[in-house]
Amino acid sequence: MLRKSPFVFVVILSMTAMIFAQGWWEKKTYTDWSKDEVTNMLEKSPWVAEFKKALEKVGHVNQTVDAATGAEMAYDKLDFHLSLVTAKPIRMAIARRTMLADPKASQADLGKYVDQEDDKNIAIAMTFSASPAGSNVDLIISNLLSNLKTADLTRQTYLSTDGGKKVPLAQFDPLGESGYGFKFIFPRNLPDGSPLVAANTKEIKFETVLPLPQDKGMELPKTLTVSVKWDPKKMMYQGKLGF
Repeated sequence: MLRKSPFVFVVILSMTAMIFAQGWWEKKTYTDWSKDEVTNMLEKSPWVAEFKKALEKVGHVNQTVDAATGAEMAYDKLDFHLSLVTAKPIRMAIARRTMLADPKASQADLGKYVDQEDDKNIAIAMTFSASPAGSNVDLIISNLLSNLKTADLTRQTYLSTDGGKKVPLAQFDPLGESGYGFKFIFPRNLPDGSPLVAANTKEIKFETVLPLPQDKGMELPKTLTVSVKWDPKKMMYQGKLGF
């Protein structure tokens, strides 16, 4: 009987570990992703971070009742999702989202979009929703984000790491990433040319302070701080860190 060397077993175990380490997004081509898989990538994948906030005593267009408790809702629930759109899996989801919405969309053009790489910037797309739907805050924040300019955010919007490295916002685009969300663009490198994110980086953090408009009929805070974190070691695609 042939005896396998320890080296062979190590190789087999390593290959097995790599297979099980693959995310679902590597197990079939993005052009075959379902609507649920697209939603999962854009809302629950390692390249997405979520920020939730409840604002009390701000008033609603219509007063509603919480379905779970039956209690009258006295606050607005805000939900922000922030996606690293310079990561290929997120672009794959955005492209597939377009295909599902428009079957006549050019797959060749979408393929070029998916394959594009940006070695100078890190881009983040922010989407926002509020409940109850149609609340005053939903409308106010949606209008705010649609009308903000880069200069309104530069001094209070940063991307940083656990090592203390930090870069300021370079550009804000209210038109988003191919029509998806609101886009925040940061330099990939520090002023000295070294990368913001290194091999030993344990955490990437985004923070911005949104200046909320003041309305005499509402009790909104003057600002809203949105802060989220990502874990780089989970953001692997085809064996490489992608962000």
